[in-house]
Amino acid sequence: MQALTHTASPTLLMAELAEAGLLSEADAARATAAIAATGEPADIVLNRLGLVSEEDCALAWSRALNLPILEQAGAAAGLAAY
Repeated sequence: MQALTHTASPTLLMAELAEAGLLSEADAARATAAIAATGEPADIVLNRLGLVSEEDCALAWSRALNLPILEQAGAAAGLAAY
C-alpha cells in the first residue's frame, strides 16, 4: 500500500468526493492543476477554491480510509487511548 501523503492522495480524496456527487470532473481538473502548481494538499486546495467544505473533505477522508470522525468532545478521550 502506498503511503498517504499530500502528493499520493489527491486522487483518492477527489474520487470519494466525486462519488458522493460533491465534485464535478471539471472541478477536479481545476483542483488537480492548482495542486500541481502550488504543491499544497488536495483538501486545502479544494477548500481554498471554494469547491468543497472542510467538513465534506473530512467526511470523504473518513469514508475513503474507513476511519471514524471524532466529535470534538470525544476527541480527547479517543486520543487518550493511544
